[in-house]
Amino acid sequence: MSRFAYATKLLIGLSAGAALVLLTAAAGDDQKPSHRQQCFYSGQYDTEIIDDHHFLFKTSTGHQASEVTVSGCRLDVFSTLIFEFRGGSDICDAHDFRLFERSNGMKSPCFVDSMRPLSIDELKTIESPPHHHEDKDHH
Repeated sequence: MSRFAYATKLLIGLSAGAALVLLTAAAGDDQKPSHRQQCFYSGQYDTEIIDDHHFLFKTSTGHQASEVTVSGCRLDVFSTLIFEFRGGSDICDAHDFRLFERSNGMKSPCFVDSMRPLSIDELKTIESPPHHHEDKDHH
């Protein structure tokens, strides 16, 4: 085989490989979560406790929110959340801060397990009070 033929086959092989890599990367984009990372900037967010292991980060305007899951502590409506920032004052994921819960004068560390961005519809569902249906016993 001549050098020209070898070089041509090599070029075709490399081109095909590059095309395969690009196609695989493009296909991978479709499989990414629909939620993109959301950041909360110092002083521009509110928190709301959902239950003993979850709370919400929300922007002051309510257009952006993330659900945070914690362990190692129990949150309640009387808990005060204390944040220690790591490196900066922006919160984009669970590694950007340490969390403590203060209740009855005691400060307890919380382990931040995850931080999941929410859509506006998900936020509305979490914030809306559940509807209770009374079952009346008819005897």
